[in-house]
Amino acid sequence: MNFTENFNRLKAYFNGGRYPRQPNPTIYWQDHGHLYIEEAPEPNDLNWEFLHCTTAQKVKARMICFLRQTLLQIICTGTIYGISAAQSYLIDTAYEKMEAHEPGAEEQYGNIKILSIVLSIMIVIFNKFGLGILVHHIADAELWSTQTKLNISFA
Repeated sequence: MNFTENFNRLKAYFNGGRYPRQPNPTIYWQDHGHLYIEEAPEPNDLNWEFLHCTTAQKVKARMICFLRQTLLQIICTGTIYGISAAQSYLIDTAYEKMEAHEPGAEEQYGNIKILSIVLSIMIVIFNKFGLGILVHHIADAELWSTQTKLNISFA
């Protein structure tokens, strides 16, 4: 679902369960609340594996997956920030040694450049292979009822 659909559902909820374009004055299901009608998915688009799951299970799974996704982003961002801060510190100390004309400072500066290249390559490889696999596993655990919704979540 996108933002517009969610906003329209919210408006319909406060409008007694009816959409503005809907001729039926109210759609209310006994004492259980509002009944939302939407177009059924194509049969070949259904993800039959998760049709038995209740709404509560799906909401719980999506909240857990949201927390996992957030944790993964925090870990990745923190790791990149930590590497960047350590790299800046090493470069600053090597530059100070070069200004003081200490022996071996240029060699240390060259080693820092090689380390920077290796770290950049490792980050690219992780983003290309590891991160995609982790995000795919998180999206699979969200219990989406259609393949289209799964693909949207994965994207």
